[in-house]
Amino acid sequence: MIRCEISYVKSVPVFKIWFGEDYQNYVSSTTSATNAANTYLQIKRPNTQARLSGVHVFGLNLQELEKERERKQNSRLLKPFNKLSNSMKTKRVHAFSEHLTVDFKNTAISCFHPNDHLDLQEIRFTVQEKTFKANFGIQNMEKESQRNESFIKVIDQGPISRNSYQKLTALQSELPCESAIYKTKKKINEQMNQAIPILILNISGQQSSVSINEDSNTINDSEVIEEVLKYIRKAGYRKIKDILLFILPGLINQNVLNPNDLTIHL
Repeated sequence: MIRCEISYVKSVPVFKIWFGEDYQNYVSSTTSATNAANTYLQIKRPNTQARLSGVHVFGLNLQELEKERERKQNSRLLKPFNKLSNSMKTKRVHAFSEHLTVDFKNTAISCFHPNDHLDLQEIRFTVQEKTFKANFGIQNMEKESQRNESFIKVIDQGPISRNSYQKLTALQSELPCESAIYKTKKKINEQMNQAIPILILNISGQQSSVSINEDSNTINDSEVIEEVLKYIRKAGYRKIKDILLFILPGLINQNVLNPNDLTIHL
């Protein structure tokens, strides 16, 4: 009794025939199924002039085998980077970075002493004129958050729109990515809304001529437009008491206010 097997190594089919009492022996061929079959035959009958058909031994249909080969080859063809979706681009960049990390570790073993403590910090590469940077050090989340907040201050003072900042990050890879800035900004807004709630005053009884044009050059953030439309004919306000309770501790810590002087000059 024999057992036939076909496996693939780098898209190349490997034909194996296992034999023996417990199938502990095998012959293999990367040339063809027929070559594997006749190699096995020479082991079993060294002096025979007979020939075996690999198609029959492996139970193959040559047309189906050829289709399988083509399928394996096509499955390994990679699409150009600009044809990928954003999520697939991210996955490919991550996969590429991970492969480079493995190569780095393998090369480091042969080039440096283990006590040298070689550490990969950053990889920077360009794909179709777009620069990517992969950081491998331990990320300091607090420091990263402070850095993002500093950028938000500059963006708000500009002001710089979200779309404009996206274009800046495309030109300058050292800038924090737009999504990180947006998440930090959203987090700050949520914290501020909890600390100093916005109260809504309904003034719908009054006539309003406010309209928002989504094609406007001055407002191009869909979330901003949605938020503005939600509060048309409504007024938002914060209580001065909440504002003071929020800012006073900081002013006292900075020695701007004297806690022993109960007079507040507005």
